[in-house]
Amino acid sequence: MTEFVKCDCYAHACEVSVEDGLVEVCMWSIGHDPQTRTTLGERIRWAWHDLFGGRPWSDEMVLSPGSARRLADVLNRAADEAESQVKSSTVEGTK
Repeated sequence: MTEFVKCDCYAHACEVSVEDGLVEVCMWSIGHDPQTRTTLGERIRWAWHDLFGGRPWSDEMVLSPGSARRLADVLNRAADEAESQVKSSTVEGTK
């Protein structure tokens, strides 16, 4: 199983995959921000690694099933809090 979740700014993505009984969470930069653009040499190095190493580098976490559940709980609580903040700011804005 592998799934990607794109950032709302469309410049990043989170990849979640399961391999060997562990959950891998990888953060990817997918935008073309001129300030973070890589040099030709760096792009060649990434392509070389991808061609001969299997996959490009990423910021990655490898989680046990229990840790993955904890991360899911934290994300769910954060989503609930964010929704609550949006609702309260909407209510305040209508007064």
